[in-house]
Amino acid sequence: MVKLLPLWLCLCTLPGAALARIDSQVDRPRLYQQQSVLLTITADEQLEVSALDIRPLFQQFVVGELRFAQSNRNGRVISQWQIPLLPLAAGPQQIPSLSVAGKPSPVVALSVQSGRPAQTMPQLLDVRLDRPGIYPGQAALYQLELTLPVGIQIDSVTP
Repeated sequence: MVKLLPLWLCLCTLPGAALARIDSQVDRPRLYQQQSVLLTITADEQLEVSALDIRPLFQQFVVGELRFAQSNRNGRVISQWQIPLLPLAAGPQQIPSLSVAGKPSPVVALSVQSGRPAQTMPQLLDVRLDRPGIYPGQAALYQLELTLPVGIQIDSVTP
């Protein structure tokens, strides 16, 4: 009977040990109070959407719509949850450890600044046509000159 106890303990802990790795990350660790952050939890195992317990998030954040996806990576099924979060207060914060199939996810540190982010809208400097007058059906080159804040890039402009 004593020899069977270690074997039984090993068999009971096998399902928990099968979950290889859980990762937590955010799209930005520093943000302003009126900005949201996207939390991504990844598990190296095929799990159900209900395997993640998000209840600890409701104490510090407004929780957005959870998105769940599974993908194949190197022959293994990866489960991934994405959750938009809006902090309720400013200051240093932590996204708490969440339970994923009974295993805790890493804690993620956030810096939430009070106030609003700097102006990120482009400033219009100049608009010009390559010719003074055009007729219907005639092509013209329309040029728009903008000044953009540092780190902002515009791929296309629509009227």
